[in-house]
Amino acid sequence: MIAILSVAALLCASACGKQAAQSETTSELQTTQPVTQANIEDDLALPGVNESGSTTAPVVVQSTAAPAVPAAVQQAPIMNVIADVQAAPPATQPPATQPPQTEAAAESDTPDAPEAPDVTTTTAPTTTQAAKSSPDLLNNSVLAPINSGTYTMSVSGFTKDKSPDDKLIKVSQGGNTGYRFAVPGVHFDYRVFSDGGKYYMADNNIYCELTKAQYDAVCGDLKNGFIQFNALQYQNTDETREGFTKYTREHFTAGNADVTLWYKNGALAKAEMKAGDVQDTLPMSVSGSADSGFFKLGEQLQPSTYENMKAYADFANMFFGAQS
Repeated sequence: MIAILSVAALLCASACGKQAAQSETTSELQTTQPVTQANIEDDLALPGVNESGSTTAPVVVQSTAAPAVPAAVQQAPIMNVIADVQAAPPATQPPATQPPQTEAAAESDTPDAPEAPDVTTTTAPTTTQAAKSSPDLLNNSVLAPINSGTYTMSVSGFTKDKSPDDKLIKVSQGGNTGYRFAVPGVHFDYRVFSDGGKYYMADNNIYCELTKAQYDAVCGDLKNGFIQFNALQYQNTDETREGFTKYTREHFTAGNADVTLWYKNGALAKAEMKAGDVQDTLPMSVSGSADSGFFKLGEQLQPSTYENMKAYADFANMFFGAQS
């Protein structure tokens, strides 16, 4: 009788232990349940910033003579990348191959045999979209204004100190093309443009008339400060977010360089360029408008000579001419 009571006691203790273990396991599962967060609001983009610059902003110039080229100002390494963006043969991609289809197995003699369930695979959401077949934003927001002949392009922050006040602006209207080159830190802010068959260089105080060869040389140097957008070879498109700002990015190659154009609300905001170990991102914009006053001489300007303003051309050549 004592033996039977002992066995019963052991069975009871074993059952109680199992129930306690199951209770502890259930508690652990409940305490380790992950907590999901509410979806963050997608449209928190900050207001856009106009990068086109002003053609009439006053600039402090100490005298009517153009200053000499300052030796302290150094060229940013990224300018070596911009001028090397050249046309490259488009890469050919082989068509995707599908795995061979296998015929269904012979039907079983057993009636109403259940079929194997389909297996579906889910992936976690990311900021990357499926690759598109064409660069829609480049075509609509950049190339369309350029091809229309009336546009304003600007790039800023290209000097070593990355000042946003340093701007290179290209303006085209009515078949005329002109440039503005502004580096306020060294009191440089001048325009090169054509008007009525004549060619001019002007700052906010003086101006001089250029020969066609002089005009072409300065414009040729300044042109190298811009990406040749029609030379880009499209790769893919994705999206990303920096802080509260959402960007759409289009990725390209051009020669040995990789170029990524960043768009905010459908407008070009900046360009990222990489060639070898050199990589940088510059604020950049293209708009489908142009200020006609850009191509006019102000009444306050006094006539001068090319020799007196040649430092402007030398400064442009120092930055961009070596890349031509």
